[in-house]
Amino acid sequence: MRLSLRTSSFRFYDSLKALVLAQQSQLVSREAEIADIEQLELRLEDLETSQAAIDPLPTQLAVIAANEKAAGKPARRPLP
Repeated sequence: MRLSLRTSSFRFYDSLKALVLAQQSQLVSREAEIADIEQLELRLEDLETSQAAIDPLPTQLAVIAANEKAAGKPARRPLP
């Protein structure tokens, strides 16, 4: 009986150790995934910033066009 108790104790220990190692492995994988996601977010921000510097927003284009159009027309006078 004593031998079977010791054997089951070792099995439990081995199972617990395997579970802990698996959990640690998953944690490392998650940390690596989080680091990858953070890097991708930074790259996306850089791309968005550089794109915004290259291409003006449609509202900016509309304001520029409206200002150019208004500069070419005389101001409206109120009716008498």
